[in-house]
Amino acid sequence: MKKMYAGILILALMLCAAVYNVHYLDAKMELLLQYVDTAQELAERGENDSAADILSEAISYWDGMDSYTHVFIRHSEIDSAFDAFYDCLGSLQSGDEGCGAALDKLRAHLLGIATMEHLGLGSIF
Repeated sequence: MKKMYAGILILALMLCAAVYNVHYLDAKMELLLQYVDTAQELAERGENDSAADILSEAISYWDGMDSYTHVFIRHSEIDSAFDAFYDCLGSLQSGDEGCGAALDKLRAHLLGIATMEHLGLGSIF
């Protein structure tokens, strides 16, 4: 009987850890998305240098999360997010008209990472 209760306790702890992980990742992604939104607003006003500075801060923040991301997020997703970050930064620094699309691509990557971690029947079965 004790083994059964120990197993139930372990499963409950794992579920709590998974829920906390989703909450933690959502909070981090929300902050990154705020950076992206601010950069997009600045770019729309033609302030590409300021937008690039904000995006550089977002890249530093994302890079600072590496002890978390390299454990809990697929490496291909990490790489594609870095690619999207630097595509945006390059577009902003060059004054490219397509920087809005690049920022939308980055936003989609970040939202995709957050959505992937949410619990659902598809992620269980």
